[in-house]
Amino acid sequence: MKRKKIRAIILAQRFFLIFLLSWITTASHTWGVGSTLDQRLSRQEAMEKILDIAGVKPGLVIGEVGAGGGGFTSFLVERMGESGKIYANDIDKDSLDILERKGFKIVETVLGGTDNPNFPVHNLDMVIMRNVFHDLEHPLSMMENIKKYLKPDASLVVVEPHSSEPSNVTSLPMHLLTEKEFLSIVEQSSYTLLDPVEIPSWWSVYVFKVDKNKEKTVWPDWLEKFRADVKKIQEFENNMQVSSVKKRIAWERILNSYRDDNPETTEDNELREYIQKRIAWLSEKTEHTVSSPKQIEKEPAVELRSVYDSIDQDDIEDTFKRLGFGVRVRIRVKSGDFPNLYEKMTPEGDPVVLDSATGLMWHPNGSEETLDYYSAQEWIDDLNLRNYAGYSDWRLPTAEEVASIIESERKNGKLYIDPAFSDVQDVIWTGDSYYPGRSWLVEFIRAGFADDLKIHIAWVRPVRSSKQSIKHNKPRMLMASADF
Repeated sequence: MKRKKIRAIILAQRFFLIFLLSWITTASHTWGVGSTLDQRLSRQEAMEKILDIAGVKPGLVIGEVGAGGGGFTSFLVERMGESGKIYANDIDKDSLDILERKGFKIVETVLGGTDNPNFPVHNLDMVIMRNVFHDLEHPLSMMENIKKYLKPDASLVVVEPHSSEPSNVTSLPMHLLTEKEFLSIVEQSSYTLLDPVEIPSWWSVYVFKVDKNKEKTVWPDWLEKFRADVKKIQEFENNMQVSSVKKRIAWERILNSYRDDNPETTEDNELREYIQKRIAWLSEKTEHTVSSPKQIEKEPAVELRSVYDSIDQDDIEDTFKRLGFGVRVRIRVKSGDFPNLYEKMTPEGDPVVLDSATGLMWHPNGSEETLDYYSAQEWIDDLNLRNYAGYSDWRLPTAEEVASIIESERKNGKLYIDPAFSDVQDVIWTGDSYYPGRSWLVEFIRAGFADDLKIHIAWVRPVRSSKQSIKHNKPRMLMASADF
């Protein structure tokens, strides 16, 4: 009998331990409504649960940030019925036009800015954004401006995809913020996160309230951090072991990090002007001396833009058509081909792919890991410092240049690119911008383009023009100077 009792006790302990470990795993997501990879809820059930946690109900006046074509708006409308009001905001007029055509009676569309939703009323019961926060150009300014439209004690609800650590497996996870990155932004704001609730879904739901104690210190603290970061880069400039290119990139990274407009002072504008002067000075000092053009056997069939520019979807569509591609949704290839003339070469022992049709020389593999936009430039600087293939003018490609190597069919595993290139780098940076804080990416996994924040990550595939030869011409190492 004693043995049976002991065995029963051991079994009970084991079951309890299993239950405890399971509970700990489920509860380990300590902020918001986090997702595990266990998707026990259907999309409809998950959306319903999100609305429950947010507190959406008939009669409320709600502002939606980043409504787009109304994918999430439809769930809000279904929950609210004919009672209440939804102000659906977006920065894209075409998307709002799609939403308006859906004819929701309680929805009014609002064209907003990148840092202000521009809602027409200041008595909102709630502001909600789903799958938007990681795309905000000015997240801190947006959060602080949202306060103006909320009733006292009203909620800001942020619904984000499962924000695990970024991986190098596919393109889309590179696009998201990790929870740590998300919360680091929120901690700078005047909001406090309420107690979390868990649901088995890909989505994390965060419900915030304005904290009056934090409101007064948001922008002074932000400015103090801005000053401190400027001082760090000033000290960094004195390091003779660091290339001038990396010094310039360091300033560009800071400038991108502090694009918010401080409403309480103009000092931030003065700091940005100073940074822009440093960038201009370093850019001028790091210009390469180009030797006589290197002759290639045949003149390029097409000249492609090599200077970076700010472009939109129409520009990409025009480029595709000029290169002989048929397009879908303006930034995706559906048919056609550009007649590349690839030749694999190994100058000085380093593999390259020369395309005589465009006069471009490509790095066939690119980076071994995904990098943010600024780290991508630093990676290329290291490539130039060691004169990869005998050249030191490698750079990020323009959208036109990289469009020329897209294929309209999968030719390299799952990728729409020739087998002359690696099949690892499925999404790469270009040097062209969309908005000030966003650059265009090329998705070889989708045969087209996407834009993303420069703080997100992608692969790097450098290019250079084979019509220019600057062999063994390393960038000069410069001392920082106060003279511009």
